[in-house]
Amino acid sequence: MASYKFNSSKKTHRSIPVAKPNPKDYKNILFFAIIIVLLIIIAVTVLVLNPGQKKNDIIINFPQVNFTNETMAIGCDDSCWMKKGLEQHSAYACDQIINDAEAQLCFEQISKYSVEACLQVLNAAKKKECIISNAISGNSIDLCNNLLSVSEQKECFAKVDLCYSKPSGVGRNTCYAISTGNYSLCLGNEDCLLDFVQATNNSAPCASFQLTSQRSACMALAEGVDWCDGLQYNSERGQCFSTYAIWTNKSYLCDEIAYDTSYALECYQSFAVSERSKEYCLYLDFNNRWSCYENYSIGTKDISGCTTINLYADVSRTRCFVDYAMQVRDPGACAYLNDSAKRFNCYYQSVMMETNAPIPPENCENVTVATWKDKCYLVSATSNNVAATCSYISDSSIFNTCLAKFVSK
Repeated sequence: MASYKFNSSKKTHRSIPVAKPNPKDYKNILFFAIIIVLLIIIAVTVLVLNPGQKKNDIIINFPQVNFTNETMAIGCDDSCWMKKGLEQHSAYACDQIINDAEAQLCFEQISKYSVEACLQVLNAAKKKECIISNAISGNSIDLCNNLLSVSEQKECFAKVDLCYSKPSGVGRNTCYAISTGNYSLCLGNEDCLLDFVQATNNSAPCASFQLTSQRSACMALAEGVDWCDGLQYNSERGQCFSTYAIWTNKSYLCDEIAYDTSYALECYQSFAVSERSKEYCLYLDFNNRWSCYENYSIGTKDISGCTTINLYADVSRTRCFVDYAMQVRDPGACAYLNDSAKRFNCYYQSVMMETNAPIPPENCENVTVATWKDKCYLVSATSNNVAATCSYISDSSIFNTCLAKFVSK
């Protein structure tokens, strides 16, 4: 039997080369796959949110790129920028103009529309005009600070804020209350409330007054109707008429008050001072009349009120001169007192007693006693901090004391 012998060696096969994948191909495939997935998601979302819409109607809006005027203005010359500045009120466009004169013209043309352009204006008059205009239209008082002149700044402040020129405090609060129609800005101040009522004829603030007489006077002020005559008590009636007369500047209403009351005194002396006419005091009884003359003199700084007091009303006459000398800071009034003791007391109180106001040096001229005259100048010099006033002192000792007070400073 024939035997067969097999070859055990391995048969060698020719290897077939395999192409390696390019990484860019993977990236491209991945990118398109993501795009397809996103489109499918968008399509499904549209179908879910708009079920009535047909598949063929699906519209995919891709974001659009918006180019600003600046990006589109490549190669824009001065005339081009000028046109853009004027049409768009753009300070940026004006600033791109190379010619300085043309740039200024551009800024000036749009300055009342653009704060940025206004601040670039070099012409002082036009800059002031546009700053004030922009400050008013924008209700921005801070913009006024861009004006260099203090007087121009104040002018600008006053035009932006109509109450700026009013004195701070009650005066300005009153202005704001009236201009806004909000009396709570008066912060409870009675004068402010009354001015508000008178300006607006609004009686609501009248409830803020505690006294019945004041509330009634306030209602009369608001409505132009007499609310005083019907009050139950004479005191309330008298105070109401006095208050209403003063508030409305109607002196004839003082005649409605009993002439021997404090309300009549309050009413008549108010008009005596405001109209500088001491004849109003004649409508009062004697005791009130002397007080009226004194208040007239102090209120108007006219000594004739004190000199009008009857010589037999010695207490009232003396008190009038002393109070006048002290409050008006005029020791010369003491010379009207014939009694030396009263005159000394008057000088002492008016010269040596400290008050809120210093003595004007000219008020020392009419002091008749030499020693008190020198002391008057001494006090005047130190309280006014004017060393030159010392030169009016005749006594060498008091003169040296006066100078020493300034040397030590």
